[in-house]
Amino acid sequence: KMKKFLTVLLALSVVFTYSFSAVGSAFAATPVEPNEPTYTHNQAMVQAVKEVKSELNQLVAGAKKELAEEYTVTVNGKTITVSKAAYAATLDQLEADFNTVIDKAAVAAEKTKPTSTKVDELKTAIKGQTVSDVIIYDKTPITVGYTQTLGQFVAKTLADWVTDRNNNIANNFEKYYAVRTLANALPEVKADMIAKIAKVDMNQYTDDVASEKDPFHNTWKKLAQNEAARLNDVVNKAAIDVEGSIEKAQNAVSGIAGIENWYIVPSKTTASGYVVAYKFENTPVNTLPAGVTEIKTAKDLGKEDAENAATKAELKAVVAQRAAEAIRANINANNYAELKEHIDSYVEVYNVLIDAEVITTVDGIGTNVTDPGYTAQTKAYKNAERVAAALKLVVEKDGTLKYDAAVIDKNLKAMQLKMYQGKDLNLTEAELKVALSLGAEIKSDNLAWEKEVAIAAINAEKEALLDAKEFYAPELEKINAAYQAVIDKVNAVETSAQLETITGANPKVTTYVDKTKFADKDAVKATLKGHLNFAKFTAAAKKQIEALNGVKNSWDADYRNPVVNEDDAAAYLAENDARTNADIAKFFDKAADFAKTVLTNGEIEAADTAAKTLIDALPAYITLADKDAVKAAYDAAIKAGIEAKDFPAKLKNAIADIQNYEKEAIDDMIKALPAKLTAADKAKVDAIYEAIEAFNDEEMFTNDYPTTKVDAAFETVRAAALADVQNAIAALSANPTKAQVEAARAAVEEFVKTYTDAKEPYQAIAMIVNLDKLTYAEAQVKANIIASVEGLKLSVSTKLYTKSNKIRVNWKVKDGDASYIDGYQVYKSTKAQKNYKFMGKTKKSYMDNKKNLKKGTRYFYKVRAYVEIDGQKYYSDWSNKGNRIYK
Repeated sequence: KMKKFLTVLLALSVVFTYSFSAVGSAFAATPVEPNEPTYTHNQAMVQAVKEVKSELNQLVAGAKKELAEEYTVTVNGKTITVSKAAYAATLDQLEADFNTVIDKAAVAAEKTKPTSTKVDELKTAIKGQTVSDVIIYDKTPITVGYTQTLGQFVAKTLADWVTDRNNNIANNFEKYYAVRTLANALPEVKADMIAKIAKVDMNQYTDDVASEKDPFHNTWKKLAQNEAARLNDVVNKAAIDVEGSIEKAQNAVSGIAGIENWYIVPSKTTASGYVVAYKFENTPVNTLPAGVTEIKTAKDLGKEDAENAATKAELKAVVAQRAAEAIRANINANNYAELKEHIDSYVEVYNVLIDAEVITTVDGIGTNVTDPGYTAQTKAYKNAERVAAALKLVVEKDGTLKYDAAVIDKNLKAMQLKMYQGKDLNLTEAELKVALSLGAEIKSDNLAWEKEVAIAAINAEKEALLDAKEFYAPELEKINAAYQAVIDKVNAVETSAQLETITGANPKVTTYVDKTKFADKDAVKATLKGHLNFAKFTAAAKKQIEALNGVKNSWDADYRNPVVNEDDAAAYLAENDARTNADIAKFFDKAADFAKTVLTNGEIEAADTAAKTLIDALPAYITLADKDAVKAAYDAAIKAGIEAKDFPAKLKNAIADIQNYEKEAIDDMIKALPAKLTAADKAKVDAIYEAIEAFNDEEMFTNDYPTTKVDAAFETVRAAALADVQNAIAALSANPTKAQVEAARAAVEEFVKTYTDAKEPYQAIAMIVNLDKLTYAEAQVKANIIASVEGLKLSVSTKLYTKSNKIRVNWKVKDGDASYIDGYQVYKSTKAQKNYKFMGKTKKSYMDNKKNLKKGTRYFYKVRAYVEIDGQKYYSDWSNKGNRIYK
């Protein structure tokens, strides 16, 4: 199939060479018959172009017919399949490009044969032209002519490229089409690889945590899913720049094709060798969490566990054998009991070390079985075990456990391994407590605040970037997306340890996004100016401006200067989302739109006049009342295109005067602050901040007002507010009232609401050093309230109202403080001792029974009071039972 394709291409080459080099070629113009009408020059040129294109189109059509369905191609050592459709698309592009060449060659031929009426003569002239800047390869314009025929090109570029990927294609024109073919084949290569990634059987990966060192505690299945997502992302993001180099195109395609060989290998096969499932292999370690070097299947883990179990059993057998030999050798010794203790400790020490995989070979097992050091090691561990057990029982003042038992056990296990290796044998009780409780103290979850601080730091970094530079909409969208992606990661974490993998130890000093990859407005414009098509666009814009000018004189009001301002042109393209050379080409037809944005003489003069009028109207002596007039003059000058450094002296001085007045006003506000600031002065400090912000946001001012002094005042006010809160808590008595603790709590909440600032960061609640006293006092008040309500004694009475057909149940508190009661519950029954059902609840001291009453029946009622605290109800004892016969 391949040979047939090459034979056809080479044959096409011969045909095309002949058709372009000799009169009487297979595709030469038909000789003019006597009855054929005589062409004019224009008619002959149109016919010549038509016939040259016809020869080209026939050749391409013939080449497409001979294409096989697909070809196996080796790219950088990786095998890919290129379909007929990919090669056909390349031939279509070749046809389109050469039609452009023919059109440009015809324009050039016109200059050499301006009066010819012979089609053959004009065809020869067209074919003799060399046309430059038609196709871009590797950012370089390619010169195209007819010294090399299209047929030769097809044979060399496509055929040679298919059969030999290692050949050195020297001609940029040929490389361009090789890149085109790779680009056409890329979607098929991507689809093939994505399908292969999907064949990885996720069910063969377990839900066990892969590594304890991983703060996210990823399971093996999660790692496999992450790897599949990563590889799919690599494939989906792969792209080929058709103006780029053949080497980059080859790398893009071979990189995708190589994924199968590098990462995906068979994991399950049938008896006949047919692959039914795949797994990941050779995953880059830098994409895996700490402690994981490869993604293991259940089969891998099972095999590994079996091997480890066998090794451990062999090592433990050696330990047991040596212990048995030592017992036999010393059974009659006078100090046998002591030696037996050492031997038992020897067995325990090495069994533990073997299970923990600290000892993995026989060489690591000691031979002096009766060494007293083993007993010292086990005794040290027993002592640590005793301290750990005691720590697990330590409670806080509120009765909650102080330490996490699981963390203590983890620390104890680590300590055991150290002790059984002869380390940390002589730790004191205090040292043991510190070591075993490390990281075990149960603290209130601060993750929400840590996330808030991190997100504030992320947003601050983004704001600093946007303050420092200006960006066009596409770049701004990318910036927002990049920072949002980091925020999404922060929101997704579940522990502080996970958060640290994103923020580091200090979110304030972390760089979250590589800011250098975002091009600001100046960089975008500079890049656009460097593209080859930029000069073409400005040339087209110049022609459009000239067309708008028509026969106007350069001094006319509606005349536009035809010298295109490159910065304005680049800004126009950038604002309309043009970023590449190809993007600029799309705007060639829109040069007229840009031309209309070029100001006319009249518009320029009007803007200059407006600015001059407003500047001249400014008073000689500027006051703060003139700010709006000065601002209007500034805006008009900017609109007129005058840079600040070129402002007239009158405007410069006026702006400086207004800036000085506003600066002095802020200075006066700061000087007016009391010498001794209190919490009540916050409103004054806030007003200064607002004034500074307005000052710094004013575009016409040249300098910012520093916040150093007001920052110091704010910190003083905040410290005073904190002291007030802490003093309110400190003033609580040993047995405070509900009103007292509520007042203290309100002060705390107001301080927290007012001063908590994640951006600084300042966690107000954490700054209140005696907050535990308030929480204890609140608990004490709650306990007092509960005890008060539970100790109430209620007395019930009833009364029958015959006219209104009801029984009224009345009650009163005959013993205790009723001020804390939230309500009463009333129950009803027709039997004195049982079957009471809920009748209702109320805050009143009575309840009417109007429903479900039968004449002649005696009804019994009982009542209890309740208070609701933290979502739970607490009740008084039941009242006496009131009763009444309904008549």
